[in-house]
Amino acid sequence: YFDVAKDSQKSFSVDVADMRIKVHGTKFNVYAYPDNDFKEVSLIEGSISLQYGDSEVQLSPNEKVCISGTSGRMNILRTDNSMETAWMEDRIIFIAKPLYQVIDQLQRHFGVQINCSGNISLTDRYTGTFTDRSISDILDILKMHYGFDYIINGNRIEIR
Repeated sequence: YFDVAKDSQKSFSVDVADMRIKVHGTKFNVYAYPDNDFKEVSLIEGSISLQYGDSEVQLSPNEKVCISGTSGRMNILRTDNSMETAWMEDRIIFIAKPLYQVIDQLQRHFGVQINCSGNISLTDRYTGTFTDRSISDILDILKMHYGFDYIINGNRIEIR
């Protein structure tokens, strides 16, 4: 998350994962993890332009650009800023996310490693919001939906 004051005398840009984000005084959020095959940049307020490969796009508030790592395709979408910044308020929100993305987000949020074994369908979709919950609280709720068991050993979690 970046909050950059406007300064016409100085330029500011962020370079991450083959993207250059030119900032014009703004608040924006960047999602670019090396282990994921997609990247997102969400504009909360102000103005930014994003350069990726030979393409450059200008974003307006409440828009985000999603970039597929496999195809390199960029899509601009309308978004809800409360969803984009939920993590700043310790909220985790899933809307029709495949279980493997839910697990990825839980790993990053809680700093744990989650391994799945058995017949768990990681493509099943989940919708839910969690506020001020522990990892075990969230896993207990997911357990009711998916019928799995889990074991927590330090920062490693085994789902089966």
